[in-house]
Amino acid sequence: MKRKEPVQVVCAVLMKEDKVLLCQRSAIQTSPLKWELPGGKVMESETLEEALTRELDEELNIKPIIHEFTCTKSDQIKDIELHAFLCSMPLNKQIKLTEHKDARWTTIDNALLQDLCTADREILLYISNQSRFQTE
Repeated sequence: MKRKEPVQVVCAVLMKEDKVLLCQRSAIQTSPLKWELPGGKVMESETLEEALTRELDEELNIKPIIHEFTCTKSDQIKDIELHAFLCSMPLNKQIKLTEHKDARWTTIDNALLQDLCTADREILLYISNQSRFQTE
């Protein structure tokens, strides 16, 4: 029997100064009320960057500035591969939530204390161990 490929998902490690944007899933989404990095599923014909741009436009009404690929983490329970990109927001642009219950800017250390989706936690742990993201 052929093994099903995991669902490809993208997320933004959206940074503003030393803070990252976390979004809280709505009560009707899967993993209700958990916190996550914003993003979503990659459509068949999209590149990862195209999917990320589309998802952030749909979810937050922003066009992110994508700086670089960060890492990929898997969640075997949800059967996803989550591809993270370091991003920033265009200047003077405010987010507008269309799917999430809440959003907040927080330090990575504080983000790790939240009730996070599994792969998002793994991404934030990876980032917290990178020297360029550590604050003194």
